Amino acid sequence: MDVEAFPNYTQLTQRLPRLVWWFFRWSTLLLTFFVIYLLLVKPDTGLTVFWKLLIPLLPLSFAVMPGVWRNICPMALLNQIPRTFSFSRENTLSDTWRKLSLYISVLAFIIFVLFRYPVLNHNGFYLGLILLTALSLSFLGGLIFKGRSGWCGTFCPLAPIQKAYGHAPLILVKNGYCESCLGCQKNCYDFNPRAAIFSDLNDADNGWSEQRKFFIALLPGLIISFFNSGYNDETGISQYLLQMLTPVGLSIGVFYTCHNLLHINFYKLASLFAMSALAAFYWYGAPVVASGLQQLFSLTLDDWLISGIQYAVILVCVIVLARGFMSERQYRQSQQQSSQASLGQGVSTLKAALSQTGQLVQVKEKSSGMQLLMRPDQSLLDALEEADLPIMPGCRMGMCGSDPVVITGGFDNLDPPGENELNTLRRLGLEGKARLACCCKPKAGISIDLEADPTLLSVETEQDDESDQQNTRKQIIIVGNGIAGISTAESIREQDSECRIILITREAYHFYNRMGLEKVLYGRTAMQGLYLMKKEWYERNDIDFWLNTQVIWIDVKGKNIKLGTGETVNYDKLVLATG
Repeated sequence: MDVEAFPNYTQLTQRLPRLVWWFFRWSTLLLTFFVIYLLLVKPDTGLTVFWKLLIPLLPLSFAVMPGVWRNICPMALLNQIPRTFSFSRENTLSDTWRKLSLYISVLAFIIFVLFRYPVLNHNGFYLGLILLTALSLSFLGGLIFKGRSGWCGTFCPLAPIQKAYGHAPLILVKNGYCESCLGCQKNCYDFNPRAAIFSDLNDADNGWSEQRKFFIALLPGLIISFFNSGYNDETGISQYLLQMLTPVGLSIGVFYTCHNLLHINFYKLASLFAMSALAAFYWYGAPVVASGLQQLFSLTLDDWLISGIQYAVILVCVIVLARGFMSERQYRQSQQQSSQASLGQGVSTLKAALSQTGQLVQVKEKSSGMQLLMRPDQSLLDALEEADLPIMPGCRMGMCGSDPVVITGGFDNLDPPGENELNTLRRLGLEGKARLACCCKPKAGISIDLEADPTLLSVETEQDDESDQQNTRKQIIIVGNGIAGISTAESIREQDSECRIILITREAYHFYNRMGLEKVLYGRTAMQGLYLMKKEWYERNDIDFWLNTQVIWIDVKGKNIKLGTGETVNYDKLVLATG
């Protein structure tokens, strides 16, 4: 995938210092508790603040700069406290619950909107209780499940609306919670915000992709019906629901009709419907905000200013649409280049590829006894997901290490591992034992075993002597890839040619010229042009380099470190060269 068009969070620069982010996070949480206090003690004021001032701020921020809210959301903070302070149980969310969470979050959002007129618009106690429940569930999700899989990207009712409005963010803000990717979610929005929607809409699991389409399809109808409906005792709940849901059904019908009859692709439709919903929200919502300012601060907004806000939001929506259509073009070009690279020069279609290869690649899965056929342009992960075999999806870029697969036959029929995959396999101690399913594309038939534990296997027989020797080598870990870390590694290697040196950094890049970052920011060079040490230097000096890896704990007595991924690595000597 095009790194410049779709940078993942490890390739983004942190815009604010960590302490500033933590200040904003705790401030937002305190503000949330204050609003809950108002809802319970002074409900009239609390309801006005919540519905007419705070809620209208969120949708536009989701479209322009969603990473800000993803970093300071009070539910996200509570969800990540167990992980940050290392008391999370870090269980893996089962595949069944992962799929159900999509429907739970969408259903919760719709029910929340439907109950605004009958209950939540005028009952501060119930609204406050719902907010407290959401905060509690987010904390519980972080306590039980690893990463952000227990709430933020799964069960949270705000997740569908954030992904819809933020499908093509204008400004990218780095994910500040995940120092090391755990591969805890499928098509993680926080990992790559601009690419997430393409992964969702094109997912091999129809249930996964259809729920995303379905929610975006109903969104304009839900927004329009909400602002044009009302509830009272004379109307009755059944008449109210009919008023609310009829436009929703029409909106869904228009969405799928445009696709089936007009042949508009799902991405363009999703983008158009999401931005239509956002424009409608502020077209009707701007006067609501004005009334809130009048109630709380006796501040009157002129009609021209309200109209200006409405048209300004429409302009933003048009810009997001343009950004989205450009992203789609870049995505398709990236996918086409990737397919041609894997199929062979000059091969532009699958049919042409098959005529050259003669047949699809066969994969035998030992534990289930299944045999599946792969397209030449598929990754092993895509094929396993299509066959509904148990495999963790992860980041799909070879960085999280959540999808190692034991290759029992045809190991040499796989593409050689790239830099990201190789670094991750070394970090996991699986080099030569397994491959990451998301990174490998078989050139000929292979056999795999999904139930085998790669950590219990030995490397190929011819590598046994080397492996045994490696286990007896003294292991030195250096944390930090600046000038201090590199100089230390070089000095150690000069004095000891036998020890194993592991250089760990949470950055996504090798040692580079930090003074030259301005050239990257202004597009005058790529990051590779700033590297101060070539790849051959690390190979020549036998230095293992673990990128995107965060050290979160040091056990001095036990002589081991704990990584952000939960793994523990022993050392004989430890050097902290973080500056």
